[in-house]
Amino acid sequence: QFIRLFENHLDHSIQETLKTKINFFLSVSLKRINMKNYLTSNTRIERTRYTFNHEHPLFQMVYEFLEKEYRLLKRDALISESESIVAFLLGESGVRRTEYSPLEDIVEVQDNLTPLFVHEFEDQFKNKVEKAQHDLLTQELSVLHFKLYYFKKVQPVFEDLLNMEFLEETYADAFKFCVEFIGRLPDKKEYKLLTSNENFVFHQYLFLIVQIFPSKFFMETIYVCLDFSLGNYYTNII
Repeated sequence: QFIRLFENHLDHSIQETLKTKINFFLSVSLKRINMKNYLTSNTRIERTRYTFNHEHPLFQMVYEFLEKEYRLLKRDALISESESIVAFLLGESGVRRTEYSPLEDIVEVQDNLTPLFVHEFEDQFKNKVEKAQHDLLTQELSVLHFKLYYFKKVQPVFEDLLNMEFLEETYADAFKFCVEFIGRLPDKKEYKLLTSNENFVFHQYLFLIVQIFPSKFFMETIYVCLDFSLGNYYTNII
């Protein structure tokens, strides 16, 4: 029922893999709610990095769904549980940013990692990042970092099946940048979430770069000079 409501709200169907993820997440969440193990307001207070917009249509849809299904749920619990589901949908890209407007319209996040990553990436590849690429990279990084801020620990999926040797050879500069960026992060509390999810973050960073920037972006220009001083000899070879 929730997926049908969600698709009606988006006005398009979502991928089957995402439906499976949502079903699993909701099953666990609703089972916990049925056992009266609610996400408390204290849990929300601990998360000072972000503030949800409770007037946003997406939040309202989730809130009304839970309110209808669980009439006895108190307002604080409804808000906490609704925020959790919205966070999951955002983190799994269940909501395309072009549909509901930017991430910051749904949740305001105190995110220092995204501007730091974008600044260092653009500094590394000077004058090569176009505005559209800059905007898309910023947008997707914001979602990734929000997912880390909210869920704290994210388990990598299928990392053992990835051909990292191929990626390292094909995107050597991007691969090197991701390794070095994570490695030189200051030892501050605000970056602990990233370093404690190092494998997951590394793969996500690399895949984002690969998706946004073509391989030729990282290639140095090769200049070929032909010497035609031998005239007919070179003409015959060509």
